[in-house]
Amino acid sequence: MAEDVVVIENNLPKDSISALPETYLEALSAIQEQAFIEAGLEDPDYYSEAFTLKHRLSFFRVGLFAGLGDCILTLIGMVLYVLGKMGAVPVFGYDRGIFDLALAFIIATFPYSATLLLTIRTFAHISGTISKKMAFWLAVGFAEGSVLSTALLFELCYAVATEWKNQVYLYLLSLGEAVSFFKGVESFFWYNLTPALVSGSWDELKLSASVSAVLFLAFFARSLWLKKKKHFLQ
Repeated sequence: MAEDVVVIENNLPKDSISALPETYLEALSAIQEQAFIEAGLEDPDYYSEAFTLKHRLSFFRVGLFAGLGDCILTLIGMVLYVLGKMGAVPVFGYDRGIFDLALAFIIATFPYSATLLLTIRTFAHISGTISKKMAFWLAVGFAEGSVLSTALLFELCYAVATEWKNQVYLYLLSLGEAVSFFKGVESFFWYNLTPALVSGSWDELKLSASVSAVLFLAFFARSLWLKKKKHFLQ
């Protein structure tokens, strides 16, 4: 299968574009390549018309699923991190020192951290109208995927910890009586997991909102810099 890359050749108009990424890394690579092509070229605003609806939806979809994936991975990590702080599970042993907890937090938030660093680095190379459109729709998709999915998961975790707590406890109790491997799980759920679900999902919601805000801040900062540069050259 041919790679989905940006192609603007000398024998084509400079507003030609062909980029339908399938993954977040491909989207960032497409932005980098487009930015390289646009650097130093005349860049009138009408070039944005080449970035059609299918391109926008493609970048939005990639960002959406990337945000959803980061949300799920970080939520699991944050719940485990809260359980570690509570002493319910070991964190590199049972001492739970400051260094151990700090390292556990870094590991739990690594999906967001990696995405944030890679995206900011890529956004710093935006140099034209089309690469700017690519970055914008990727950021919109990521923000919607991470924040909205985290909000829904927070509602689910809160419901499990409150409204459905008794039902889940009784189910786990009967499961432990039927299968010895699960014996005692109901106590862990009641005393440890329910508060960790609420605290961890709330922390993850704040993280997703913060990461999305930083991505948009990086995008608008670069856009403002490009606008000032274009005005200066004129």
